[in-house]
Amino acid sequence: MDQQVLEMDSGEKRLNELGYKQELRREMTLFKTLAITFSCMSVFTGTPLYGQSLSYAGPATLIWGWVVVTFFTWFVGIAMAEICSSFPTTGSLYFWAAHLAGPKWGPFASWCCAWLEAIGLISAIGAQAFSGSQTLQMIILIATGNNKGGGYFASKGVFLCMYLGLIIIWGVLNTFALQVIAILNIISICWQVLGGVVVIIMLPLVATSTQTASYVFTHFETSPESTGISSIPYAVILSVLLSNYCLYGYDAAAHLTEETKGADRTGPIAILSSIGIVSLDLDYLYSADNETAGVSVPAQIIYDAFHGRYQNSTGAVVFLCIIWGSFFFCGLSVVTSAARVVYAISRDKCIPFSPIWRKVNQRNKVPTNAVWLCATIGMLLGLPILKLEAVFTAIVSVSTIGWVGGYAVPIFARLVMAEENFKPGPFYLGRASRPVCFVAFIWICYTCSVFLLPITYPLRWKNFNYAPVAVGVALALVMFWWAVDARKWFKGPVRNIDEQNENKMTQHVMEMDSGEKRLNELGYKQELRREMTLFKTLAITFSCMSVFTGTPLYGQSLHYAGPATLIWGWLVVTFFTWFVGIAMAEICSSFPTTGSLYFWAAHLAGPRWGPFASWCCAWLEIIGLTTAIGAQAYSATQAFQMFILIATGTNKGGGYFASRSVFVCMYMGITLIWAVLNTFALQFIALLNIISILWQVIGGLLVIIMLPLVAQSTQTASSVFTHFETSPESTGISSVPYAVVLSVLLSNYCLYGYDAAAHLTEETKGADKTGPIAILSSIGIISVFGWAYYLALTFSIQDLDYLYSADNETAGVLVPAQIIYDAFHGRYHNSTGAVIFLFIIWGSFFFCGLSVTTTAARVIYAVSRDRCLPFSSVWRKVNPKNKVPTNAVWLCAAITMLLGLPILKMDVVFIAILSVSTIGWVGGYAVPIFARLVMAEEDFKPGPFYLGRARRPVCLVAFLWICYTCSVFLLPTSYPIRWKTFNYAPVALGVVLTLVMLWWAVDARNWYKGPVRTIDVQNGNNQNPQMHH
Repeated sequence: MDQQVLEMDSGEKRLNELGYKQELRREMTLFKTLAITFSCMSVFTGTPLYGQSLSYAGPATLIWGWVVVTFFTWFVGIAMAEICSSFPTTGSLYFWAAHLAGPKWGPFASWCCAWLEAIGLISAIGAQAFSGSQTLQMIILIATGNNKGGGYFASKGVFLCMYLGLIIIWGVLNTFALQVIAILNIISICWQVLGGVVVIIMLPLVATSTQTASYVFTHFETSPESTGISSIPYAVILSVLLSNYCLYGYDAAAHLTEETKGADRTGPIAILSSIGIVSLDLDYLYSADNETAGVSVPAQIIYDAFHGRYQNSTGAVVFLCIIWGSFFFCGLSVVTSAARVVYAISRDKCIPFSPIWRKVNQRNKVPTNAVWLCATIGMLLGLPILKLEAVFTAIVSVSTIGWVGGYAVPIFARLVMAEENFKPGPFYLGRASRPVCFVAFIWICYTCSVFLLPITYPLRWKNFNYAPVAVGVALALVMFWWAVDARKWFKGPVRNIDEQNENKMTQHVMEMDSGEKRLNELGYKQELRREMTLFKTLAITFSCMSVFTGTPLYGQSLHYAGPATLIWGWLVVTFFTWFVGIAMAEICSSFPTTGSLYFWAAHLAGPRWGPFASWCCAWLEIIGLTTAIGAQAYSATQAFQMFILIATGTNKGGGYFASRSVFVCMYMGITLIWAVLNTFALQFIALLNIISILWQVIGGLLVIIMLPLVAQSTQTASSVFTHFETSPESTGISSVPYAVVLSVLLSNYCLYGYDAAAHLTEETKGADKTGPIAILSSIGIISVFGWAYYLALTFSIQDLDYLYSADNETAGVLVPAQIIYDAFHGRYHNSTGAVIFLFIIWGSFFFCGLSVTTTAARVIYAVSRDRCLPFSSVWRKVNPKNKVPTNAVWLCAAITMLLGLPILKMDVVFIAILSVSTIGWVGGYAVPIFARLVMAEEDFKPGPFYLGRARRPVCLVAFLWICYTCSVFLLPTSYPIRWKTFNYAPVALGVVLTLVMLWWAVDARNWYKGPVRTIDVQNGNNQNPQMHH
């Protein structure tokens, strides 16, 4: 009961006073609102205008102009923050205008402001899409060889496709719940702050020479020969346009007030904080150099810096990716804000077909139709790109005039209204209100005026600023509509607090979920939030397996018995893996509980052997999953180590090779990141894993298709599919069967993890059906993609012996990294493509480790719920807000970090962690499958997925295959056996299992009786009814 807030949110109270009922989901915090607001402004927004602004009046005007614009922007922000505190509604500006202008002028003021907002925000989507596409165009150009080296320069048609693609992605992402968008924008604020810091610090350091402070801060120079502008004041005004364009967008906080907790306080804070953060980003980010690439001056500056220092363009590509990410997140946030404005003015019947655009998705509580209206208009704005070069200037100008012009109406109304008619919120200016509003209004008028000016002379069709025409036509139509018709019926914002919502009850699902019913029958109450769909469950399960999982083992497996064994071994392992997957899918359908394997073991083994079977299985699961986090952390760190080495010049070119201590720090860092992310609601993790499945499918296809195409020469099909060769001189293994067994370890390691779907069944809708489908689908997808990936690697080998040389470009550490490097360097004579491909692989490990952490925490939670672990009461606690087992997450992270410490002294840590992980994880499958094999059929209650008579042969083959798999991971991997090459898995596993069995024999068997029923346990908080407004 202490977790339930019975008092209505202060922002919602004020919303009701203003005549609106709460329709959108109010779940945004100050930090999340600040994240979206900050993302709408973006650190790198002015990148496309930098070169143009610099050429008008030199660096001094550009740099000091930023300071001047910042000063006046504070007046606008403070004025808006005061109004936002008093009127916390999604419509924000136009609602403020209506109420502040009074009953006589309110409707007209609201009408004007609403349309200015809509015009500004929707065209801003186009501006961000253009900037993002231009940056991507530069990334591709530099990565493929630059303009002088035959690089690919995207044509207008391709550019338009990139522009449209970005907007579609933003539209799709904005159909998710706002909580998801907020979390993406928290990632955005981290991306922009960290990325901005990296660019600010690194760019001047990397540049072989820099401009003097005197030049940057005092040099003034116009360029009438190129701009056609000889007037110095005019040139200064145009030079400062960069700053005017960058420093707006902070009203995004106001558009989210109906979805923000305590919005009357949170909104003003977010507005002012965003202005403060972005104002710190001076254009000193960029070296003041007049040399341009013709398209993007900052791209040329960055390229010159890195190429001058390292003689390659890898660093430039990385920096441009940071800038592109900034535009991506900024555009995503702008679509969020634009959709809220369209929703709000549709709610007040201000635009045609308002009933369509004001509809709110009942599940996610977001205005989906408004999102797609904004996206569609944004895409239409980009079509002139095919014919006109001045499209970006027009879109930027229209966006700025509309967006900033919308600020002027409520600020002017606040300036002239009687003070006694204003009901202040927590943020109130008092007597300072009039002078602040006056300065703000004058500054807005100036800003809108200068964006209407021509930007080059003489005027021609190709360089004309079409903003006055576009804004003029749009506003003329809007004013004509007002004069002829709208003034008769539009009376400003419409109250809806008393409207009857007939559809409200139809959205309430009265029937209990089938998975929850079965969970209750098994003796457990529903504690975790059941919101996962099949696709989200499949995404997490797929991520736990990962296309690139076997990358660290590829070189070793290839070395044991040649390519034929590795390639055909994958198919053999896949065949037997299907038996295990099918057997587990049947059991999952019958027992949809988070504990999954150990719960299955307890029920299938019967009352006599159930507790012991459950105990063994629970500990195998714990061992397997917690060490699997370590395996993924090691793999990701090794991929990142290679990424840095190749990006900074390779092993031969003086590149940076991370030492053991740095390696351990990266290992621990990524583990901490996974733990932090797993403290968010599972809905967020599911979204990240949807991104993961797209990352792995798209990234996998890219690597699979491109790698053999890029490689200058490829291995023959005969070599790949038939060449068998052992390497006893380096491995010490002369036995052919032994070499084959070790070569196939790659496949054994990659093809497990599909039980992740079972661990999420208590959070999945219709889990008795969804779980089995997710298990089998994951096996199918990974089987195909994994095999294709290893085929692509094997076909692309240039020199087999060179792959293992300690003197090669990757120091002989990671064979796939060397294969990828050889392919790209052989074709393009640079390593940019290899860095990108390694980043794709690193991302796969990142997502995989995140999913494994999710799964491991669920198992810890489940076994703690059944009192199987020491201090179970601590680990079973569920965060009341996000409904996730936070303590279990951090226990997994702590164990993982401890596992990584031996890296400082031993080279074989990865083999040991990997082996223990596989034996524990796969060994956990064996217990319930064996119990299912030997149990009486009448004691089994089947779920929707049922094998019938086929269950015994399927379970027998599955059990024998698991026994084989666990056995081979205990074998030595090289001879002669030494301390530095020894496989420590048997020792580590033996010690842990001995302790576990000793605990069972001495004590645990007396009190551990298997899974504990919770459905009848009295929980005072459970009796409290849900409170709804």
